[in-house]
Amino acid sequence: MKHSIPLATRLAEARDNDTPPDRLQQLASDSAVTVRRQVAGNRNTPPSVLCKLARDSEQWVRWRVVRNSNTPLTVLRKMACDSESLVRFGVAYNSHTPIDMLQQLACDSDEEVRAGVAYNSHTPIDMLQQLAGDSERVRCAVARNSNTPYALLQQLSNDSDEEVRCEALLNQNNPDTPAEWLKQQLADASEDEEYHYVLWRIAKHPNTLPATLRQLMNNLEDRTIARALANNPNTPFDVLALLALDMDTDTQQDALANLQKRQ
Repeated sequence: MKHSIPLATRLAEARDNDTPPDRLQQLASDSAVTVRRQVAGNRNTPPSVLCKLARDSEQWVRWRVVRNSNTPLTVLRKMACDSESLVRFGVAYNSHTPIDMLQQLACDSDEEVRAGVAYNSHTPIDMLQQLAGDSERVRCAVARNSNTPYALLQQLSNDSDEEVRCEALLNQNNPDTPAEWLKQQLADASEDEEYHYVLWRIAKHPNTLPATLRQLMNNLEDRTIARALANNPNTPFDVLALLALDMDTDTQQDALANLQKRQ
């Protein structure tokens, strides 16, 4: 089918959260997968259109559907049984997924799907304990979860796998993490795909030394690192003063709140 409107224009419309719902409904039938994928991720897309896109032949379109907060629970339930593990992972990772569905997905045959449950910040502790006995990939996800309790982090800090141990020590809920270890992690960090993630974890950790946090000022272009520094109780006063002038409003407010706590 030949379109009178250029692909770039249709993509821009599909991506724009201000695009009217009726236009998004039209774009949901576009022949270009890239357009349908953008519609599936648009927060203005109506639930009825998401229901249609949940049956799309392309897994990346369906993946965006399960990530959309407007997707009805009835649709999420059906997609928890999707033939593609990528889609099931999206359901497992979704913060709106009910506990009974998480329990189902925690027993999925694909370890990436089980890892999605382990990552989910709403996964109950008893389920995290169950997953802490799973594969290395899944145990790493448990160790990364911001809600993993201290007792479980203690267990994972002594795991047989080095990556699992590292993730448990990087978790901000672990009070046993040595400050010198965090300093060394920053020194050893290599600029791979995990680089900024590791730096963000170091910036968030309450055991990170002020001098180590100061070094992270070289990475303020990463907004997640900037906000982590703005919230860390050990961030030096002068660094907070600088962040209080940041162009990002959330970073400004966090830094100012942190400064006020010290007065």
